[in-house]
Amino acid sequence: MKTSFKRILTVALAVLMIVPAFIMPAAAANITYVNGVNAVSSSYKSGKYYTYLTSLPYTGNNRTDVLAVALSQLGYQEGSSAGNYSGTSGGSNNYTEYNYNMGNWGVGYGGSSAPWCAMFVTWCLRQSKVNTIGTGSANWCRNNTGNSKYIWCEIGCPAWVTQLKKWGYWKASKYAGGSYTPLPGDLIFFRYSSSATPAHIGMVLYATSSTIYTVEGNTSSGTGLEANGGGVYFKSYSASYSNILGYGAMPYNANATIDYSGSNPTAGLYMSSTLKYLYTDAAATKSASINLPAYTLFKVTGVASGSGLSAVLKCEYNGSTYYVKNNSTDRIIQVSSTSSSSGDSGSTGGSTGGSTDSGNTGSGSTGGSTTTGVYGTYVAKTKINVRASASSSGTAIGYINKGHAVQVLETSGVWGKIVYNNGYGWIHLDYMTTDMTTANTGNTATHTVTTSSDPLNVRASASSSGTVIGSVNKGATVYVFSVSSGWAQIYYNDSTQNQVVGYCSTTYLTECVYTPVAPPVTAPTELTLVTGSAGQLTTNGLYKDNHCGTTYEDIVSSFNEDDKYITVTTASGTAVTSGTVATGYVVNLVVDSKVVDSYVIVITGDVNGDGLVTSVDLMAAAGHLASSYTLSGAYVSAADKDGSGVIDSSDYLSLKNLVD
Repeated sequence: MKTSFKRILTVALAVLMIVPAFIMPAAAANITYVNGVNAVSSSYKSGKYYTYLTSLPYTGNNRTDVLAVALSQLGYQEGSSAGNYSGTSGGSNNYTEYNYNMGNWGVGYGGSSAPWCAMFVTWCLRQSKVNTIGTGSANWCRNNTGNSKYIWCEIGCPAWVTQLKKWGYWKASKYAGGSYTPLPGDLIFFRYSSSATPAHIGMVLYATSSTIYTVEGNTSSGTGLEANGGGVYFKSYSASYSNILGYGAMPYNANATIDYSGSNPTAGLYMSSTLKYLYTDAAATKSASINLPAYTLFKVTGVASGSGLSAVLKCEYNGSTYYVKNNSTDRIIQVSSTSSSSGDSGSTGGSTGGSTDSGNTGSGSTGGSTTTGVYGTYVAKTKINVRASASSSGTAIGYINKGHAVQVLETSGVWGKIVYNNGYGWIHLDYMTTDMTTANTGNTATHTVTTSSDPLNVRASASSSGTVIGSVNKGATVYVFSVSSGWAQIYYNDSTQNQVVGYCSTTYLTECVYTPVAPPVTAPTELTLVTGSAGQLTTNGLYKDNHCGTTYEDIVSSFNEDDKYITVTTASGTAVTSGTVATGYVVNLVVDSKVVDSYVIVITGDVNGDGLVTSVDLMAAAGHLASSYTLSGAYVSAADKDGSGVIDSSDYLSLKNLVD
C-alpha cells in the first residue's frame, strides 16, 4: 500500500520549511548527473535532491559512492503526475526521476506506472559510475545472460537474481540456510510471504550478526517490509527475517571507507532521518531554537564530544555553526567523508567486475611516467582465493591453483592486485612466491621485446649509460617489475638460463595481456530447490507450484543450480525462455547436452494446461469425478488441490473458489 496521505503531508510540510541551507563541501570533484534515455528533468534539477546528488564528492570507491548516491535521496517521494519528479510532493502513480531517467524501457513511457525499487538501485549504480554500460532496454541483464557485466543493470528482481546466481554473486540469506553477512553496497532481495519469487530490492547499508540495515526505493518510512511505499527510506530487518531471500554480493572495487553504523563518525556530509534539535554549545545543553528538518543533507565538521551514536557533532546549517546529538533511534546517517580519497582512483567499477589500474604496467606506451606500487610475477604456493577487495573479508570471486603464475600490478599491504576474469582481483602475497622456477610462464602477464633489430640491451641501471649486462632478442619474454622515466626493471633469462634482474627501455616492449582460465566448475547431478521456495519436488517427478502466473524466471530462480544448466520446455517439447508457464511444462537439468534430471511442472488449478485457472479447469475436474473422461499425470496433480493423491469433491470445491 502506498504511503498514507498524512505521511505525505508531513513530509511536504517539512520540505516547505527548508530554505537554502546546504553548504557545499570543498572537493576535487563531485558526482555529476549521468543522463539515461532521458536527460535530467527540469523539476528534479530545480529541487533539493539534485542539489544533494551533485554536492557529493566522487571518490572512485564503488561501495562508498553508490551508497552516497542512495543516501542523498532519503525522503524522496514519487510524484502524482508526469513531470512531477522533484521528490518533494507525494503521489501514488510511480512518477519518479529514476524511472524518467531510464526512459521508456518497456514499462510505461518515462517510467510512469512502473514500480521502481529495482529502477532506483540501477539508477544509483549508474549515477555513481559503477554501472557504465549503455542505456536502453537491450542493456537489461535479462537480455545479456552471457555477459557478467550486466549484473549491474536490471529493473526486474527475478531476472536480477537469476543473473547473480549464474555468475556466482548470489548469497543465500540466513533464513534460506546461508551464513553470509552482507557488506555495504550489496544488493538485498525480498519476497512476499512464502513465495520464492523475488519481489523487492534494496541496498545494504551495513549489517551485524543480528540486523540488516538498508536504504530502499519505493518503500515507506514505517517498520517492516513495504515493497510499494512510494519513497526512499532507511530501513532495518532481523538478519534471520523469513522474507529476505538473499544478497547480491557485488564485485565492487574496494570496501567502503565509511562506518555506516555510526560507531566512528567523521567529518563529511550527513542526512537526518528525522527532525533534529540544534544546540549552540558542544555539550548540547543550550537550545538554538531552530530545528534541522528531516531528510536534510548537511555538513559535519567534526565530533564535538562523546563518541559513536552518543556523539555530539559539530555542524553547519543556514550559514551558522551548531551542534547536534546523534542516537541509536533518531539516526543521523553519514553519507560521505570530507575527503575524496579512494581505494582505486579513476575506477569504472562494476562494469568490468572491478577497478581500473591506477598506475601503468610498464609497457612502452607509458614510458615517461613514474609508477607507484610494486609490480612483479608471483607464483601460488598453494591454492589461494582471489578476492574482490584487498581484505580477508572481501568477497571471494575465484581462486588460483598451486603453481599458477600471475602478474601483480600493485600492492596494498600484504595484498596484490591482479587481472582476473576480465576484471581485477586481490590475492594475499603471503601465499605467493617470486621463485620463477615454478612459474607457469605460459599464463603470465608478460611483455614481449619488439626491437627493430636484435638484440635489445639489458643494463645494470635505468639509464642509457648503464653498464650492459646482457641482451634479449626480438620476441623474447621479459617480466616487468616496475617502470620509471621510460625504463623497465625486468626479470629475464640470460644466456645460461639464470634469472637476472636488469633494466631496458620501455620503447621496445609491448604488453602481453593475461587472460586467466576460469576455475573448473563441477557440473550438478540433480535439481535442488532453494530453501523457502514456494515450489516442491515430488518423488514422482513433479515440480508443484500453487501460484497461477508463475513465470519462467520464477522456475529458474527457485533452483540452486546455475541457470546455464536449466531448460524449460512446453508439454510438446518446445523450449521457452520467458513468460508464464503451465501445467505439463517440463524443467530439465542439462549437462553436456544430456538431460540428467527432469520434473514436470504442475500449477495447482491449471487442470487443462493453458496456464490459467478458469471454468474450463473446473469442468475438467468435474468430468474426471463423473468418470466421463480421465485425467492423468501432471493434470491429476493440478486438480488435486489438497494433495491427497485423489481428486474428490473437496478438491472440486477448492478449485471452484479459485475460479470464483
